[in-house]
Amino acid sequence: MISYLKNLDMCEELTTFTFFGDFEKYKNISKYVKSNFLKYSIIIYKDDPNDSYLIVCKNQTCSNKIRTIEELKSIEKNYVL
Repeated sequence: MISYLKNLDMCEELTTFTFFGDFEKYKNISKYVKSNFLKYSIIIYKDDPNDSYLIVCKNQTCSNKIRTIEELKSIEKNYVL
């Protein structure tokens, strides 16, 4: 299953949030992303039977695998999202 939520705003730079694996495992991170970044981001969900993680990409630069909301907040604080 692949589903896409897109919101394109040409005035702003887009950030891509790609969730891999079991979506149920990362519902709290997904809610955080939607509430804080949905206005100017693309959210992609991809099934991965081997692992579950999130990758954040902006301007051709992508994060390492993110597995906790604390890791996501650290990325948010250290890099302009």
